[in-house]
Amino acid sequence: MLLPLVVAQIGVIGVPAALTFELSRHSDKRRRIIASGTRVLSAQAVLLTVVGTVTLITVGSALELAGELMAIAAFGVVSSVTQQYGLALLQGRQSFRQFNVARLGQPTVYAIGIVMLMVSGSATVASVLAVWIFGSLAVGVTTLWYALRHTEENRSGSSVSTRELLHLGLRSMVGTVAPLEAFRIDQFAVALLLPAEELGLYVVALSLTNLARFVGQSIGMIGYPAVAGQPTRKAALDAQRQYVGITVLAAGSVSLLVGLAAAWLVPAAFGREYSGAIPVTYWLVLASFATAVRRVIGDTSRGRGNPLLGSAGEILALVLVLGGVLAMAGYGAVGIAASVTVASVVSTSVIACLALSGASVTAKFSRTTRRLRWSAQPPAERTAE
Repeated sequence: MLLPLVVAQIGVIGVPAALTFELSRHSDKRRRIIASGTRVLSAQAVLLTVVGTVTLITVGSALELAGELMAIAAFGVVSSVTQQYGLALLQGRQSFRQFNVARLGQPTVYAIGIVMLMVSGSATVASVLAVWIFGSLAVGVTTLWYALRHTEENRSGSSVSTRELLHLGLRSMVGTVAPLEAFRIDQFAVALLLPAEELGLYVVALSLTNLARFVGQSIGMIGYPAVAGQPTRKAALDAQRQYVGITVLAAGSVSLLVGLAAAWLVPAAFGREYSGAIPVTYWLVLASFATAVRRVIGDTSRGRGNPLLGSAGEILALVLVLGGVLAMAGYGAVGIAASVTVASVVSTSVIACLALSGASVTAKFSRTTRRLRWSAQPPAERTAE
């Protein structure tokens, strides 16, 4: 039943992230930017609901799922879309208190609903799914309503067109979705290629090493609109470096503590039979740290107006993981964890060098292209660079 959420995550094509950028950058025309975003939201909500419903019917029929489950899950698309847009509006306005309340709203409503179902003795698969989906929908609609209602009217400044939002969203899409994290391709590979025991070890290690990634995700959510709202390019670069430095310290401290405690923590939390997860944890804790840093670099680079850098980092990490998994699967869960770590460290190092040097990636590419073209010319035709 995660299928509708995948459809919504991919189907919004990065437009919520584009809205956050434009709202942070152009505070003088927020109402007009939101008007453009609302038009996209309306079209996407209808289109993606239809796509999600058709997909659910097709997959559900093949798997012989109950009709009531598919009917409930169909609402998952619109609930996810409204949540993404509502959070994007609050993030762009830098209303972080309301943003964090909205983020915690869905799990809070879900927890309360589950407790009520258990107390009443009416917990079934359909009722649990309904609490999750309709609770998310209620929170999403409320968040979106609040963000729209509490956005001040601005009469100055020109509007940002729907086309501009779509263009920026498409360039931000891969970096925003972060497919390696969102779809846990490494975990899927372990389940597909290795015995169930290896999957158990990998999941145990993964559960202990996600904290650094969550730290990076939280810092990136704040850093993105903060960098986008800077008045000059130099100020934006300085702000980016500051947020990346904070991430290195915070995520690095968390990763170091988990790494040092792993030999004691794994047997204490899961039993000695899972001691084989200790070396996997050592690898994944480093991967989690690198992922946190890459996430913040990608988010803050998007805030500087360079969304392609974060997307390029995620694509590079994905390609390296896929290649590493095929090469290292013979070494079990440790081998796959090592391949994920190498991919994370390499991709993070590459985008860190590109992002934090102070020059535009586009400008660097243009200069490199000109130099290659110049060197390919006959000496008599060369002009001074």
